[in-house]
Amino acid sequence: ALARTTAGVIEGVVLANVGVSLIQATIVAVATVALGIPNAAVWSVASFALSFVPFVGTGLVTLSAAAYLFAVDRNGAGVAMLVVALVAGSIDNVLRPLLTQGSIELPFLWRLVAFVGGIAAFGVSGVIVGPLVLAWAQALWAVTHGEPEPRG
Repeated sequence: ALARTTAGVIEGVVLANVGVSLIQATIVAVATVALGIPNAAVWSVASFALSFVPFVGTGLVTLSAAAYLFAVDRNGAGVAMLVVALVAGSIDNVLRPLLTQGSIELPFLWRLVAFVGGIAAFGVSGVIVGPLVLAWAQALWAVTHGEPEPRG
């Protein structure tokens, strides 16, 4: 049961992280093209790669793009990119728990706590460790209290 739970959680978290990264990179690509920032593909690939790093993520890319726009005296576009930074940088907090639905048998709020708490407690590895610890706790609770095993 624990091995099945572990495999399901890891698979779900990895797929959710890739999905979130693709969405964030797409947002950055659309924004950089729409705002006329040179080398849009480079900005979006960097966004995809860095989105796997908690707390740094797409913020580094989008804030750098905004800084570039302010430096070339395109202040309106710079403000627009700051809005994109806010949106792209924060959607992962909602999307990761949503995208793990089905692979982690916990309500949305508990999945959100697992991700945020995992990152706070374990750093980068907390993206996987947080949901895994919570799923294990749920599985152990079910076994010790005679409840049906959670699907993993």
